[in-house]
Order: sequence, then C-alpha cells, then structure tokens
Amino acid sequence: MPLSRWPKVPILVILLLTTAVYLYVTPATHPYWWAPIIALAVLMLALRQWSAMPFVAMALLVAGFYVSKQFGPWEFLGMSVTFWYAVLYTIAVVGMGVRFLRLYWGRDRYMVIRTFFNMFAQVVIGFALAFWLPWEWGGGAEDSPGNGVFFMYYWPLEENALVIGEYGGYTAVIKTFLIWNVIAALVIMPVLVYFYGKRPYCAWLCGCGCLAETLGDPFRRLTPRSRLSRRVEPVIYPFVAAAVGFTAWVLLAPDSFSEQVFATQKWYGIIVKFFFASFLGVGLYTLMGARIWCRYFCPWAGLFGIVAKFGRYAIRTRGELCIACGMCNTYCEMGIDIRGFALRGEPVKTPTCVGCGMCIEKCPRRVLSFTME
Repeated sequence: MPLSRWPKVPILVILLLTTAVYLYVTPATHPYWWAPIIALAVLMLALRQWSAMPFVAMALLVAGFYVSKQFGPWEFLGMSVTFWYAVLYTIAVVGMGVRFLRLYWGRDRYMVIRTFFNMFAQVVIGFALAFWLPWEWGGGAEDSPGNGVFFMYYWPLEENALVIGEYGGYTAVIKTFLIWNVIAALVIMPVLVYFYGKRPYCAWLCGCGCLAETLGDPFRRLTPRSRLSRRVEPVIYPFVAAAVGFTAWVLLAPDSFSEQVFATQKWYGIIVKFFFASFLGVGLYTLMGARIWCRYFCPWAGLFGIVAKFGRYAIRTRGELCIACGMCNTYCEMGIDIRGFALRGEPVKTPTCVGCGMCIEKCPRRVLSFTME
C-alpha cells in the first residue's frame, strides 16, 4: 500500500498529544528539549516525502523522549519519563502493528503470528511487567513508580544483567533479573539460536525488533545494500567486546574502584545505549531503515550471530526457480544479498539474518523457505 493511502489521522492525533505533553514538561527540566524538533524540521525539508511525515515524526518523537529521559528526568501525572517513554513506545508498536496486520491478514500466516507476538511482547513483557509487577518481583523501587526492570532485554544487551549489588537501592530486583539472565541469556537463547537462528529473539521478542518490524516496516526498503555496507558489518564485534569487557570489569573490579566502575557504567550507557541504540537506531529509520542498530552495533546480535553462523538454521533456496527479480533483496531489512544465494542454489546462512521472513513472503516464485540443516 503506498504511503498516500495510509490512515494518518489517528497517528497525527497521537503525535500532537504526545508532542504537547513533551513540550509542556521538558523545557523546564533540561536545555536540550528543542533537539528532536530541529531534527524533525531538517528531515522534513531534506526528504520532502510529505506523505511519510507522520511516521517520520513518530520515529523522531520516540528518540526525543529518550533524549529527555537521559538529560532531564521529569514526571507527569505522578509517573516518570521512563514510564511515558514506554507508553509512547508501546503505542508505536501496537498502532503500526495493527497496520501491518491489515496488510498481511489472510496472506501470510507467519507474518500475522509474528506481529501478534510483537504486540504481545511489548504490551505484556516490555510494559506491563516492567511497571506493574510487585516490587519484590522486579517492579522497581517502592517509592519510584515507573522505574521497573525491563525483562525484555538481557545480557549482553543489558550489560549490568549479571551484576549483583546495590543498584538503584533495590537489590532484590537485581537478584530476580540475575536469575532470569543466567537462565535465558546463558542457556535458553544459545540453544534457540543454534536451532532457529536469531529470529526467536530479534524478530519476535526484542523491544528493538518489535519496533523495527512495526513502526520501521515502511522504511524497510531504505536499508543500505551496497557491497560496502556488507563489508563494514564486522564493526559490530567491537561492541560485543565492549559489552563483555565492561561486564568483566564490573564483576572483577575491587571496591576501591567503585567510582571508576560507576563512571564506566555512565559512559557505556550514554555511548552505546543512548547514542547508538536509541538516538541513531530509531532516528535513522527514515534514512537507513529500521535495523541499523541490529546490523552494526547490537552486542546481542553480534555475539549470537556467531552461534547462528555455525548453527542449523538457514533459509533454503531453490535456485532452479529463481528469476532474479530481486524482491528478496529489496525487502531484506538486513541488506543480505539473498538473490545471490538463490542463484547459486546455496542456503542463506549469515550472522546478520534476523529471520523476519519478509524475503520469503515477497518472493513471487516461492523460492525461499525456513529450514534446519
């Protein structure tokens, strides 16, 4: 469906309301409230794709709320900026998830089920559990509503996940999170990745993936696909090393280095989580597609991509049926040369594939399918 036919009134209403709240609250709390507004204006003038502006604005508003969360904590109606950021994030996933379901309902069962799970994961795991669970089970400090543990992310994406200590004043929550990470990150996910690739997490559960598959879907075709864009993909491994090294530093550093550890945590959060994951990861949707963070910077994607490379998951190709139309390449959000694999009759098995299934859905000849080698 072309952009000109998308229903924009509900999105514009949500944007106006959330922008009004944002402008009402943030100017009094930090000096950078104007940054998302300037970025939106510049993009509107540069792109001139006026029919896509509501979706451009939604992506930038999500990034803008993250800016305010980092540089000026505030509250509205008794709830923190973290809570309202999660509300906007959930609205984006559910709202654009409904649009995605309208496009593929009755056409592709996998797409429909995956999108329903994206919406469920964000609403239940990414929002409800994080903010409404009892404090003892991870709902946050008793006197700080809206500051719960985000169970959707874990090590190495959440670099503090394996650390036990007084973090924010609620040790019991961290112990709960530690147990979850030991089981999920070190046992369950490596096994799932070996057999099913990165799709159980990256395409179904991850908060970044849920946003990319819903809000980011209109920008899927903007993903860089040149040879250069593929050659620089190993840049992700320094981020893996940084996450592993940071975790080791926090776990092994003596108490006398507590100030240095705290400074390291702060800078890691600003550089990796804020700048690369949120500001660039979401802010570049309208220029470079929705998976820039996942493709080049995410420590989780880099570490478990190695497991996937040597695992059993692949996308089977039937080269004798391929007509080289290039639809698979056009809609691959990770910039993989799927057509090249198909023409050679080789299975698609790369560390970058997130298993979204869009190449399979768009292929007019049913050349592609999920498989286990």
